[in-house]
Amino acid sequence: MNTKIKTVFMALLKAVLYTLFFLCVQLTVGFVVGIAIALGDAVMMAADGIMDAAAIVDSLTAKLMAQTGVITVISSIITVLGLWGFFAMRGKRFFGEISPKPLGARYIWPLIVGAIGLAGFVGIALDVLPIPESIMSEYIEASADVGALTFSGIISTVLLAPIAEEVVFRGLVYTRLRRAMPASAAMLLSSLMFGVLHGQIVWIVYAAFLGVIMAAVFERTGSLHSSIILHVVFNLMGGYIMPSVPPEIQYIGLLASLALISLGVFGLMRKRPAE
Repeated sequence: MNTKIKTVFMALLKAVLYTLFFLCVQLTVGFVVGIAIALGDAVMMAADGIMDAAAIVDSLTAKLMAQTGVITVISSIITVLGLWGFFAMRGKRFFGEISPKPLGARYIWPLIVGAIGLAGFVGIALDVLPIPESIMSEYIEASADVGALTFSGIISTVLLAPIAEEVVFRGLVYTRLRRAMPASAAMLLSSLMFGVLHGQIVWIVYAAFLGVIMAAVFERTGSLHSSIILHVVFNLMGGYIMPSVPPEIQYIGLLASLALISLGVFGLMRKRPAE
């Protein structure tokens, strides 16, 4: 096999395996939590004389969706610790594998400003784009379960999920692809994998779009901390701040968002005299 083809094949294989590991952890934790809820429901309903299978399924589904934050917290921790253990067993430094360089302090403010602008832009775009009502209703319902105003919901959405996703999709998937192909191709492929795993069609599209941006930020800074900061601030703004913005100021908000994005890009691309 040609050396170049073999290198690309191995990079793709590693990217797929890391993605599958991430997915398997999510599904396994969800399954275990689901079984625990089902057993508890079955016992209580049997004690009450309720043997309706449809009622049991409806109750299980509602309770499982209500535990989305808990499932994400547990699966995110297991994902990161599992990968850390995997590299430790191979005698490799986990943090050296996922983040080649520390983050320069000069990048922090552009990342925060840009993420705020990006959250505003995406939120307004979802409101004004002609997305079919059925698809949008499905997205809103799914988002409500994920971004619930509970301790587990906030911790998972704003902190743990961004860290786990960035470790996998930028720290491992993107870096392995980047070693075998141009940055643009690695960004596209890793972002498609990232998007598809979000399941719901609206999430798939904008997660893939955001994946490209976060990979580009990672490429620019060489530090996984940069994409984590971007992801954390985006989720905080998009999940808990932007929904409270009045729709009457959408277009003003759009202009403000574009201005913040531009400012963030300028800050990220600005070079020091030595660069």
